[in-house]
Amino acid sequence: MMDIKYKGWNKHQPTTGQKLIQKNINHPILPFREARSITTIKGRDLAWRYLLKALPKHHGENCHSCKEEESSMHIFFECKSIKQNIDSIYQKVCKDSNNTYHGPWSEKVLGKLLTPFSSNLIGAIMESIWYRRNQIKFNDNTTIITENQIIHKIKKARDAEWDRTRKIVEKQLRQELRCTDNRESINRTASIKRRLEKFSHNWNSKLMTINIPEHFIPYCSYNTNYS
Repeated sequence: MMDIKYKGWNKHQPTTGQKLIQKNINHPILPFREARSITTIKGRDLAWRYLLKALPKHHGENCHSCKEEESSMHIFFECKSIKQNIDSIYQKVCKDSNNTYHGPWSEKVLGKLLTPFSSNLIGAIMESIWYRRNQIKFNDNTTIITENQIIHKIKKARDAEWDRTRKIVEKQLRQELRCTDNRESINRTASIKRRLEKFSHNWNSKLMTINIPEHFIPYCSYNTNYS
């Protein structure tokens, strides 16, 4: 039998740069698990690459917007050409959506991937920043990041998740109607309520509500906020 000399071979050992991110976001470990709640592929990929210090950029190159040295942190959180605008959008969406405000837009937000809504807000902003950076660098085209762009990206992610949730609930409702055992029927009803409450907790907000189908209404408790 082969003797494994290095006992931590299957554990991620953060680099010096990754340890600095952990310190800056006040997180005991890099939040890869939390980043999975970013449902857009590009947004999740950028968050993971940022945490891994593996963004596709040239070391020592200057920012094409403000001419300062371009680091990963600079691109997303420090560039003076967009920092004020992004901070304003982030704070406004948090406030308008009734989402808990996590402070100004900075690297610390990566330690606040608490719900799919907040995670996809962060992912949408990172995706827009990276797109703008590439447009300036490769096409000499300066684009403006707007609140509507960010909300549109979040709504697409929310609608995709609602479509999955609705299909599952519809299936559970059909199973409940065919159910003849009273205890099993109660359990199925509770399961439907929990699923709707979970979606509401994760996604629903004052900023963008879901129009609940009428036949779902009896399963919505006071914890389920729909329009």
